[in-house]
Amino acid sequence: LSLPPASLQRMLRQQPAPAVVRAVLPLLRGPGFHDDVLPLLQHPDAGVRAEASRAMADLAVPADLPRISALLRDG
Repeated sequence: LSLPPASLQRMLRQQPAPAVVRAVLPLLRGPGFHDDVLPLLQHPDAGVRAEASRAMADLAVPADLPRISALLRDG
């Protein structure tokens, strides 16, 4: 499945249900999605946080390390 980046970003901005966010996150690959994925590391849903951390593997910059490392204490 491939959707235009603008469509994916618009979908996330509508704050969909966590299941939708989890389904969309694997499609968000590439530096253009960094600012869309980063806040999802603090999403209330643990599944969304987990998928966001996977997406950040391809998107993260050194300044993101504190937010990513905070997930190690997520429980």
